[in-house]
Amino acid sequence: MEVSSKKTNDVVYFVKECTTNEELVYSLRSVEKNFPHNKVWIYGGCPSNLKLDTFTHITQNGLTKWDKVRKMFSAAANNPDITDDFYLFNDDFFIMEPIDEMSVFYRSTLPEHILEIEMKHGDSPSEYTKLLRTTYRNLLPYSDPVLSYELHIPFLFNKKKLLNVIKKFPTVHATRTIYGNYYKIGGDKMRDVKVYGQASLNNPNTKTFLSTDDSAWMGDKYYIKTRVKNTFPDKSQYEL
Repeated sequence: MEVSSKKTNDVVYFVKECTTNEELVYSLRSVEKNFPHNKVWIYGGCPSNLKLDTFTHITQNGLTKWDKVRKMFSAAANNPDITDDFYLFNDDFFIMEPIDEMSVFYRSTLPEHILEIEMKHGDSPSEYTKLLRTTYRNLLPYSDPVLSYELHIPFLFNKKKLLNVIKKFPTVHATRTIYGNYYKIGGDKMRDVKVYGQASLNNPNTKTFLSTDDSAWMGDKYYIKTRVKNTFPDKSQYEL
């Protein structure tokens, strides 16, 4: 299934409180160069060295990670000035080559995703796997199989549909996966593009999409930062 990433759709970022955010700077460069869009909106925190189409500060004190994200989802979905359909980005998403049509992708079935995490990190359930198990139980009446949409790539939301799932699943936080299964958006299976180790670099999907964790970026482990900086050397319109 392909969905146009044409200029009529806005891009929305959820960003934690920060004074500097180098990854966001380069993510915006990649969006400007390779991902057709209308406006860029940022919810949460924003570095002072950026000038954006619009920025909405979301107070994050005293909230869990998941409650912060849910608060931002609600704020974006209730904003009448954001396009009816918008692409959600994290600040460490990089679009490495031009995209005219954005396809829909899922990671695996949700039970397979949970098993993958537990095999990688040990037997003790993490807060994240507990969250995913709760999500799975809630989605069983609506989808068979239940798919995981927890990928580090842009995800297309419709505001009206998003508000509906937020209301229908008030205590479940894996919003991409809830949305994707409840509305049966389908898609093609994709190996996740977040680089955690050397083996991740063999993923052919990272030629188009790339994401990295903070330690790999800050230490330039696996030369991720070098690769991104070499691909996007020029300032975007969003930089001062």
